[in-house]
Amino acid sequence: MAAFGKRLIIFAILLILGMLMGMQIAGTGFSLEGQQGQGVSAQQQLQQEYQQEQAMEANELEQTVSASLPEAQPQIVTPRDVLTTEPAKASAVDVLAEKTAGLLQQVSQSGIRWVVSLFNGVTE
Repeated sequence: MAAFGKRLIIFAILLILGMLMGMQIAGTGFSLEGQQGQGVSAQQQLQQEYQQEQAMEANELEQTVSASLPEAQPQIVTPRDVLTTEPAKASAVDVLAEKTAGLLQQVSQSGIRWVVSLFNGVTE
């Protein structure tokens, strides 16, 4: 049993080190395609998505303004219109945090299931 305990501790340490290294590599935006000059980092992808969203919003605003110009009716602005705000979109950091949290939750659940199945085998 002592040898099994030592192996289990060594395995846990290696598992933790592997997870930490993986998180470090993922945080740097490393990709195999990036080494060949064809890859795009996660930050660049987020920037491109943000720019696309801004362009779409600008187009929608242009269409709204151009559609309202021919009417030439003055709009009455009420205090309610001034004080209400549109719901804010999630920032890129929030989206990344949610994805990371989901991934970590899945990893922890599968790790717990694995540990339970490991001890199930020992008790039988």
